[in-house]
Amino acid sequence: MELAVPFLSLQPLVENACIHGLEPKEGPGHLIITGEMEGGICQLSVIDDGVGIPPQILAQFNDQNQLKPDVTRGIGLQNVNERIKLYFGPQYGINLASRPGWTKVSLKLPFYLPKITTEAS
Repeated sequence: MELAVPFLSLQPLVENACIHGLEPKEGPGHLIITGEMEGGICQLSVIDDGVGIPPQILAQFNDQNQLKPDVTRGIGLQNVNERIKLYFGPQYGINLASRPGWTKVSLKLPFYLPKITTEAS
């Protein structure tokens, strides 16, 4: 299926899961990427069983849908979220859910069916 995913939107989610979720974890870790579609909305999710997102960062992002600048961490999630909202509208973007041992970062995008044109011969 065709889905308009802006360039480099999924990569920062996967990178964050590996660097911030799985690398600090002791033992093996798992990363799952899923895609779901319902009612013209596509949700791409990156799920890991790493250390989880600290509660204060999770609350800051979900309450304000914005992370405050901090030199100790990147701004990849914020950049992707802002780009998605600018490109598709405020109802789209990133959602974070986390607890120790589990994190799900979802990217909500609109799904557009490709336009099929026919030409008379």
